[in-house]
Amino acid sequence: MAKTLKKTGQQLLLVFFLGLVLLNFPILSAFNQPILWNGFPPAFVYIFIVWFLMIVALRLILKK
Repeated sequence: MAKTLKKTGQQLLLVFFLGLVLLNFPILSAFNQPILWNGFPPAFVYIFIVWFLMIVALRLILKK
């Protein structure tokens, strides 16, 4: 049981740091373009896709 908790904790930290990297300046600035994707700025679309995928990943990790 302790091994499972350790693995879950490591996976949660991985999702946290991956989200931190994906939603930080260098990568986020690549989507800061003066164009629109279906009426939305690319940065907003990127942020909400990453946010959604992080929620899905957390759900899969915590469902175990």
